[in-house]
Amino acid sequence: MTEYPAKKGEKKVILISRFNEFLGGFLLIGIFTTCIDIGLLWFLTEKIGLWYLVSATISYCVGALVSFLLNKSLNYRNQSREYIRQGSSFLIIAASSFALNLAVLSVGVEIIQVPYLIAKAGATMVAFLWNYYAQSTITFRIWK
Repeated sequence: MTEYPAKKGEKKVILISRFNEFLGGFLLIGIFTTCIDIGLLWFLTEKIGLWYLVSATISYCVGALVSFLLNKSLNYRNQSREYIRQGSSFLIIAASSFALNLAVLSVGVEIIQVPYLIAKAGATMVAFLWNYYAQSTITFRIWK
């Protein structure tokens, strides 16, 4: 992270810089885990024959677990041993992000009537924004 001189009003600039510092890594990990999520969704729905919302539940959970592990170790380089706090925080945020993801997916398929993979792309974008903000500020506490 780039250090800035401590001048009046610059604390906000430092916080914005710190917030953006992790965005690229979070995005790359997000792309990777989204490929896992969507690939598994397709496989479970098309090849195994599961209902798309059951497939989405399984694929999302696998993607979220991989995302947490990669972000903790590679992106945030978080060495915290507060496993219960981070695990609980991650679980709550992941559950809320999952609910948001399923809601957008369901609305896309059932109401707007777009194919489930297109709806999933939109749902993923919405959930990504919420997830990044919440994981950065709550789970990994980048504002310290």
